[in-house]
Amino acid sequence: MKIARRLFALGLCVVVLAGCAPQDKLCTEIGFTNTVIVNVVGDAPVDGLTWCVAGECSAETTFEARPLGDGAWVVETPMSTPPVITVAALDASGAVTATEDVSVEWVGTDEPNGPGCDNVSEAEPVTVTLP
Repeated sequence: MKIARRLFALGLCVVVLAGCAPQDKLCTEIGFTNTVIVNVVGDAPVDGLTWCVAGECSAETTFEARPLGDGAWVVETPMSTPPVITVAALDASGAVTATEDVSVEWVGTDEPNGPGCDNVSEAEPVTVTLP
């Protein structure tokens, strides 16, 4: 009986200590934002630019791009790397004047959330030709 208790206590210690083993990864930050520069070329003035993922556009899934000047816009994709974005040019009244699907190739740059966690990614600038 004494041996059985000792074996039980030893087994219990092993189980408890196994729970204290190092984890595979520890992600230190929550969230990240990926960016791509969209260069807009065309004759019509572009007063605003929005984007959505692969033509799946709705009020909830459409995001604004930030202007950099000279037809360049920054598109930020929070915690995602969509392979295709749909870019929509807006006129001064906010009406959509043209749309185009753009393929984006993402490259991971670092691991802001710790080793083994998701990479922040960037992409080479893409050009969109709008009428």
